[in-house]
Amino acid sequence: MFKRFKTHPPAVAFRNKVVGNGFQNASTIEGCDSFFRVVVRGVESFDVAVDLQAEAKTVAYDTTVECIKGKDDVGELEVLFGHRRTRAEAAELVSRAAASGFVGLLLEPDACGGFEVMIHGFQDRDQADDFVREARTHGFDAVVENS
Repeated sequence: MFKRFKTHPPAVAFRNKVVGNGFQNASTIEGCDSFFRVVVRGVESFDVAVDLQAEAKTVAYDTTVECIKGKDDVGELEVLFGHRRTRAEAAELVSRAAASGFVGLLLEPDACGGFEVMIHGFQDRDQADDFVREARTHGFDAVVENS
């Protein structure tokens, strides 16, 4: 986050300044606290966020890295196969699982960067637990989570 404002007009003006300094993906969003924030969203990894923060400091912006992930599947059962730092590492886990017969795994961005490898669509906890037991017999440290 670059900065927050109580009203929208100064946030837009500051956003325009940030864009003018080369941060083309900067946008203005309103938080649930009614403050307007100038941010760059959608950074895939924590390392990239830290690099962006360092770049912002070169033009005198005192930015913060905030890890926020909106949930669109609250309360859904999922089996988590693991967290990986990069998309390539997560894709490798998906491939390894597929080679063992576990197809349909998905990548979801973690709030603070990196990815989780997971699968959802279970009818109930027993079905998810059975899936975890089977995954563990193949050497995966799978766990059931409620999203």
